[in-house]
This record gives sequence, structure tokens and C-alpha cells, in this order.
Amino acid sequence: MVEEGVTLKKLVSILRRRLVTILIVAMSISMVTLLSVYYFVQPSYEANEYILIGNLDNDSKDYYEENQKINRMVASSIDFITSPMVMNTVLQKNNIGKYDLKDNLVVTNTKESQIIKITVTGDNPKIVKNVTQDVARTSVDKMGSLLKFKEVQVLSEDSTLVTNSNKLLGSIIGCIIGLFLGIGAAIVKESFDPTIKESKEIEIYHGLAILGQVDIKKKRYVSFWIKERFISSKSERGQNNGRKKGEKDKNLQAVK
Repeated sequence: MVEEGVTLKKLVSILRRRLVTILIVAMSISMVTLLSVYYFVQPSYEANEYILIGNLDNDSKDYYEENQKINRMVASSIDFITSPMVMNTVLQKNNIGKYDLKDNLVVTNTKESQIIKITVTGDNPKIVKNVTQDVARTSVDKMGSLLKFKEVQVLSEDSTLVTNSNKLLGSIIGCIIGLFLGIGAAIVKESFDPTIKESKEIEIYHGLAILGQVDIKKKRYVSFWIKERFISSKSERGQNNGRKKGEKDKNLQAVK
């Protein structure tokens, strides 16, 4: 005979039998993940600065020419901010020669916008904030002196610092992974368990016919409090019956 595949009902039965295994594995993996996330994973910090290119209140009659000029200034500014002329000056000023500024620096600009956004990320909040401010100010100063850009300015005096912590997400992912590993461990343990769970397995593996089956019900345990109430109520009923019988005998004797 060919063994039947694992059905949904059989899978649920396996999970119920191996519930302890699933809980132990899931809780162990979840605890290891939580400890790793909260004690070993360092949060990431992000600071932003904004530079305005050109004048927003420009009332020039030749709008197309002025717009083309600003677009060229914005494109040139983005390339200039990420150039070694700015990067080396900022690294020397903050004495962080080993800091990989190029990989942690992002310069963006929205289409048809005169504002350039400078974003620096890293593990040290103080370094991230100082570097972001220095990149913006150094870029503005050097663009004015080298590129002769007159209408360039830093919009904010203090850069905004944001903490990017993924501890909650990491914890949730760890719990989900622990649950799936627990289910996998339960299925593996069930596969290597040689005991017979169902009567049909005797026919499948041993070729023996099943003539009958006896279902043995598990003993139901009654709490001590319920037992005491039952015994006390039974004794009270016995005493009441004894009183009634005695009164009945007395009445019969009085009649006689």
C-alpha cells in the first residue's frame, strides 16, 4: 500500500501533539533574536541639511533663460558637493580621515526645485550632525569663491537628526522565524518518531488487518474543591433522608 500524503487535518494533529516542541523552539529563537537586536545591533542616525540655489522671488522677464540658468546651477552644485574639494575639507576639519563619507553621503534634488537636500548617515550621532553641517556650509562657501555662485545659501542653522532604529521590525521578524523553525522542528521530530499514532499505520507498514479498535478515554481529574462539595452534599442528603425516615417511624408508632 502507498502511504498517504500529509493532509491539513494530519498536519494540525501533528502540531497539537508537538505543541511543547514548537513553543520551546519558538521562544528560544525569539529570545536570542531579541537579545541580539537590543544589545548588539547599533541604531543608525541620519542628518539633513538644505541648500537653496538662486532666488525664489525672481521676477525676471526672460523666464526660460533664468530657469535654464538655475537648472545648470543646481546640477553643477550637486556634482560640486560630492567632489573631493568639499569632501577632503570636511574630513580634515572634523579629523575623521577614516570616515567613509562618500558612501554615507546622499545629495538629492526634486525636479523643478531649487532646493538641494544633503543627507549623511552613520552610527555616531555627533559626527553625523557635524559632518552634515560642514558639508552644507563648506559647499556654499566654495561655490561662492570658486564657481562664483552669488545666490546660494543654507536654509537651516541646525541640521535635523533622525534615529533609524529597526529594533521593533527585527523583533517581529525574529518571532516569526522562531515560529516557523518550531513548526519545522515539530515535523522533523514527528518524522523520526517510530511510534504508531493511528491504526491504519499497522496495515500500511506491517500488512496486518485491523479487526477492531478500542478507544481508551483519558481519566478526568476532578479538583479537590469539587470533590469536597460533592462529598459534603452527599452527606447532607444522607442526613436529611435519615431525619425524614426517623420522623416517619415516629408518626407510624403514634398512629398505632
